[in-house]
Amino acid sequence: MNTYILLCVTAAILVIISIYNEDNTLNYLCEKLKRPREEITPTSSDYMYIYTIRYYHYFVFLLSSYFLVFFRGIGTEFDRCIYFLLVMFIVVGWYTFDGCCISYLELMFYTTEVDQIPNTFHSLFYNVFNNFTRIFFYISGVSMVATLPVLLYYSTSVSNPIKLAFYGIFLALFTITNLKAMTTAQYYTSENRYYKMIKESYLFIRGHKSLYDTSKNPVEQMESMEPMESMEPMESMEQKV
Repeated sequence: MNTYILLCVTAAILVIISIYNEDNTLNYLCEKLKRPREEITPTSSDYMYIYTIRYYHYFVFLLSSYFLVFFRGIGTEFDRCIYFLLVMFIVVGWYTFDGCCISYLELMFYTTEVDQIPNTFHSLFYNVFNNFTRIFFYISGVSMVATLPVLLYYSTSVSNPIKLAFYGIFLALFTITNLKAMTTAQYYTSENRYYKMIKESYLFIRGHKSLYDTSKNPVEQMESMEPMESMEPMESMEQKV
């Protein structure tokens, strides 16, 4: 079977498992947000978005962490180039967002009030691995760090200085983001301007209020405005002239 088809099939199987265990995420969010289940349960149309995002996320995760397993080796030069671009995009995203922007976007379909949710929570993995999610993350992280130098070594079209620089940048970003996540409690807060941009875009597309809107509707805003000073009568103006 073609490797990319195998990745697609595996990602689809993981989506099915996550659907079956959806209660894991709902219970977790209810506990963290102290809100009833019906308030955070997505609609059927929302779930279509969630499962689409989740499928893409699984595919990216499997390719980035288990490349050597699925390709049964180092793959072709094209496969390795795809991998190099993907893993660098991932660690730059982690560093920029202080977490995973894809997981944040998925949470938006459950609730837009996610400031109390740790950015180490990922519903797609929690639904599959539950309490063993952290251990699975450690194994996957080690696999990613070990896979990259192997593929760089066999990429003869890339010079050694570029290989060293690439791996150095990757390792620095990977280490910074993961150490920060392990030593400091961080959340999907909208104070992060990049998360705020995602939330703004989500609210705009879904037709909800912007973060910059007040709680008043336009009519209420007009009524609350201070009245303008009445204009002087035309006669008094003529007298002044």
